[in-house]
Amino acid sequence: KCTECHKEFSVTQHPIRTFESVADYRTKAKDVCNNCHQDAVKKYDISIHAEAFKKGNQKSPDCLKCHDYHKVALVTKDKSASSELCVKCHNESGQAFKLSIHQKAIIDGKQNAPTCASCHNFHDVLATNIAKLGDSCIKCHKDVKTNHNKWLWNPPVRLTTFVDTHFNSASCAACHTTVNKAIYLTLFDRDKKKPLTESEVAKIFGVDPKEVKGKIDTNKDGKVQEQELWQFMSLVKSKVKANLSGRIDVLNPNDAHKIEPKSKAIKHCETCHSPAASFTAKLEINREGQKTAKFDLENKALNSAYAIPNIKDFYILGLTKIKILDILFFIALLGGIAVPVGHLILRILTAPIRRKRRGGK
Repeated sequence: KCTECHKEFSVTQHPIRTFESVADYRTKAKDVCNNCHQDAVKKYDISIHAEAFKKGNQKSPDCLKCHDYHKVALVTKDKSASSELCVKCHNESGQAFKLSIHQKAIIDGKQNAPTCASCHNFHDVLATNIAKLGDSCIKCHKDVKTNHNKWLWNPPVRLTTFVDTHFNSASCAACHTTVNKAIYLTLFDRDKKKPLTESEVAKIFGVDPKEVKGKIDTNKDGKVQEQELWQFMSLVKSKVKANLSGRIDVLNPNDAHKIEPKSKAIKHCETCHSPAASFTAKLEINREGQKTAKFDLENKALNSAYAIPNIKDFYILGLTKIKILDILFFIALLGGIAVPVGHLILRILTAPIRRKRRGGK
């Protein structure tokens, strides 16, 4: 009923308003929706949309922006219509999606064809670098690990854990699109198990968030070198437990929507595992309710021994070619081979002595 939402109004005092502005009304309207839709509001409150709205971005969606003020409609099963709301703000992503195999599936009328919310969720929309979008893919492509294990394996070991390693370090779009790729290193708080934000980094340095860039790119040449990355991480780690979480993804986020048919997917190891592999490197720091701050990173910073203590669980042999890791790997490999071979040779050489001893007994 009208009065169930408009509790501030009364029959005797109508139409006196108790809201200072439309923005104020929108802010308080969520509390009204929460009377019935607690689960949806709880999810929305952790979303990047909610963060942006709190920061004062009036274009950011809330209950009213998506569901309207009074003509609230039933959630439709029309897949094209359900994504139109997102496209109003994310037009470039919408145009990219039109080129995808997913859009073709919608046109063909397939019931399981994905929409924006299939991957990004309806209410708890998160920043893409923490959203674990690969989990959304697995919801529809249930046999994906088994299918990938047919070619994505490390002879002679054929385990899905090897597939998991790749899934954790590369987005699905990185292999299922034919666009430029990048290596992203995200500043991560290990205690809170979430990315460190630009505001949190600014507090560590005791500066305004706008000055964080100068604390990273100290020589102001537009690129973060290995020494600059080391110095930056050393100072951050002196205050909090932090590391850099690495992943491979598309360079232009909008291109992630251009999913190709699986026949065009990358299935060649040397695409990544080769010194000739071409990737742009980026250092990224999350911002509350805004687009992630991204800094150009020299590839040498990935190849340096300085990277070892800072980059967590991310090493691509041949691409991020940290020579000391290769050397240690081959030393360990040679050592592993040398022990049994040396033992066998020693037994052969000492066989006459052992036979003589047995004969003497």
